[in-house]
Amino acid sequence: MTSKSTENLLGEIKDAKNTGELGKYLDENKGDMLGSLRYRLADLLSQKDKSRKEVMERGGLTGYNDQIFNGRRHPSRDKLIRVILGLELNIDEAQDLLRLATHKALDPRDPRDAVIVSCINSRMSGTDTDLRLDKLGFDPLE
Repeated sequence: MTSKSTENLLGEIKDAKNTGELGKYLDENKGDMLGSLRYRLADLLSQKDKSRKEVMERGGLTGYNDQIFNGRRHPSRDKLIRVILGLELNIDEAQDLLRLATHKALDPRDPRDAVIVSCINSRMSGTDTDLRLDKLGFDPLE
């Protein structure tokens, strides 16, 4: 996988003459992002010495979520937060992973995000995070 500079990417966007060309650009780069996310997740699984199954159980992941690790599906922000909780990442690793997946970083000024940051720092599971969010009047992670 070849990495393009920001200038090259901006040039490609500027050169897109119509919606079809812009759509093609977005499709091509979505694949790059999913590939990068897949490789980063594989690296984190190895670093943390965890299996996908352990991460999915600890994060409270169900359904298609194994596809996240295979790079076949782009996870929503909340699903990725479940992966973060399952991997027991620190806040810097969590923010980097969210940005890599093109999601908004956790913002401590946002009350729900502040609760999630606290849960990440406390190494809480997905289930415990949902309970804390509910107790404080916030929607659980999807």
